[in-house]
Amino acid sequence: MEKKKIKRYLKILLKKNYREHINNVLDSQSFHLEKESESNNKEVLIIQRKNELVGTFSDYIVFLAYIEKAIQNNMIPIIDRKTNKNYFLSGPPNDNTWEYFFEQPCKITLDDLSSLDYKINRAYTIDLNAVSLLNCNEQITLNYWREFARKYIRLNDEMNNHVEEWHEKLIKNKRVLGVAIREGYKIWFEKTKVGANHAFQLEAVDMVKIAEGKKKEWNCDYVFVTCQTQETIDVFKNVFGESLLFYPRKRTIIEGNEAHSLRTMEEERQNEKDYITEKYLLANCTSLLCSQNSGTEAANIITKGFEHMECIDIGKR
Repeated sequence: MEKKKIKRYLKILLKKNYREHINNVLDSQSFHLEKESESNNKEVLIIQRKNELVGTFSDYIVFLAYIEKAIQNNMIPIIDRKTNKNYFLSGPPNDNTWEYFFEQPCKITLDDLSSLDYKINRAYTIDLNAVSLLNCNEQITLNYWREFARKYIRLNDEMNNHVEEWHEKLIKNKRVLGVAIREGYKIWFEKTKVGANHAFQLEAVDMVKIAEGKKKEWNCDYVFVTCQTQETIDVFKNVFGESLLFYPRKRTIIEGNEAHSLRTMEEERQNEKDYITEKYLLANCTSLLCSQNSGTEAANIITKGFEHMECIDIGKR
């Protein structure tokens, strides 16, 4: 059977069974509760990820699945990035780094537990239990997860104000094609064996050619690009000129084990703030052109809906 036919059949199966698959995964034995104490009828689920070598939006799509499971089981979810920090976002021992940018799902924190007489449960996440929608065309499923995420994964006030400020400056009331490029994957693949099952990313020179066509086809006046290097900005600027939009940030690729040694704690925090801002702005574009990675997965959940969306698939490692 031709590859194109196989791919088409897989998409049909995915469309019909996507929600059922998500439920089956979340209901599997990979969702494991460890009870720490028992008291009254109110229960808390502390969601902890032992995998530290991941980015903020990898956390986003994994934590989202476990927040849903907590809510389904009438538990109050609490994200714990205090016990195990995200490797790319370190902080003092008593800081829950998730709260640098996001509120807790139900506004109850780890620090609140000492004064609350709640039954405590803990879930250690499995990386495969992530909400992935870039290949989902079922509108009911898309709407469900987008509404759920807006309710339970919210930017804190400081971060929300920052994103709104830049949304006003760059995106609001414009027809914008959002283009997402993650150049660091290529460097990461070259330097380490880590990264299995991660998607290969299209080169900037190839993506800009596709963006030219999509800008016209999807009737967009501007292009907003998210990327990690100034070289990519320059490639897009040479093609789109004054119609190119981008968020001003330091663009230096640091992947894998070099992260801590080459950035201070303050630089890590600023880098994550910039990264999150870019992806929220991307989510507010009219249409989206991207490759598959956690940041674009999250943008596709954060959005209220794109007029058009195309994810370039050139395989996985």
